[in-house]
Amino acid sequence: MHEEILANIIRREGTKFTNHPRDRGGPTKFGITLRTLRQHKRRATASDVQALTHREAEDIYRADYIAPFEWIKDEFLLDLVVDAAVHHGVRRSTKWLQLAAGTAADGRIGPKTKRAVNRANNRSLSAIFLMIRQNFLMSLMIKPSQAQFARGWHNRLAKQVREWTVRWLR
Repeated sequence: MHEEILANIIRREGTKFTNHPRDRGGPTKFGITLRTLRQHKRRATASDVQALTHREAEDIYRADYIAPFEWIKDEFLLDLVVDAAVHHGVRRSTKWLQLAAGTAADGRIGPKTKRAVNRANNRSLSAIFLMIRQNFLMSLMIKPSQAQFARGWHNRLAKQVREWTVRWLR
């Protein structure tokens, strides 16, 4: 299950090094930013990001983005939550999951969050999560400095909505 999630992340993020001046992530490869790499290698530079290997990126994704959510039983929901964590941060993704599950949105995963998520109707929970993410992306897309990224964000979310539709509305 985790290997498929890793493959999805790498496919969505791409394998090329980028350093777009308007991208708030800065130097990035495999979706791993300089800031994220510095959490693993204190003195990382843009050159270190550029030299990042596929294996190193997968290790970072496992530790930082999958491990916090491994307790989610539904594979599709886990993929949605991990993708949002990669794109928007673990804390924000956690809050969205908590909002969708109807628990306190404090960004900390405890027994109440786990219980609520794993007892919820996965169809409804994943739909609500996608809507919360869509609203957030819309708030970013209207910012002139971020407008050039809107198409990519829209396409990423639209693909997930299509996957949700195939899964739940067959």
